[in-house]
Amino acid sequence: MQQRARELVVLLRKAQWLLDDMAYELGGGRLTPEQQDNTTEALGELVEALKAEDFSATASAEP
Repeated sequence: MQQRARELVVLLRKAQWLLDDMAYELGGGRLTPEQQDNTTEALGELVEALKAEDFSATASAEP
């Protein structure tokens, strides 16, 4: 797996984890501004990473 793909995997998992926590806390009326900010920041990083490079299966694969 290429380094950029590994970095994207980490960002995807981080976003998933933060979104899961945010949904749980929001549902219970416990969401804090800090949690919302952290999730927003992580999603912004993910968006930028996705825009930066083509990670699709049709992109050139590492030998």
